[in-house]
Amino acid sequence: MRIKSIEFKNFASYGNKAQTLSFEDDKAELFLTTGKNGDGKTTIANAIVFGLYGKLEGVKLQDLPNRINKNLMVKLKVQCKNIEVDIERGLAPNHFKVMLNGIEFDKAGKKSVQEYLEEEVYGCLLYTSDAADE
Repeated sequence: MRIKSIEFKNFASYGNKAQTLSFEDDKAELFLTTGKNGDGKTTIANAIVFGLYGKLEGVKLQDLPNRINKNLMVKLKVQCKNIEVDIERGLAPNHFKVMLNGIEFDKAGKKSVQEYLEEEVYGCLLYTSDAADE
């Protein structure tokens, strides 16, 4: 799986202005995030995990939104072999939308959509090299 981009706002200490990180034009297989303590490195990683799974280990969902603005939103684009996955998640209001190759995916509720992502789509995590894609 390759993360193509992430956009988020009102996540932890980040405010109401959408923050976007794009990895689409880069051929690198590894990205390094640097910064001083408190610059938001862990928050970016947490936004990615929340976008993928809708939860964070050891963190209550009500503690994730920015305390002033609320309305947490994460949009994540990932490429997994020949499937382009667009995920939108939000809190207050609850929001979960998945697009597979541009077509909205809905299988009778949020739980079954998440299970499908983890079991069928994210399974390509084990095969990330270019050789495995051939």
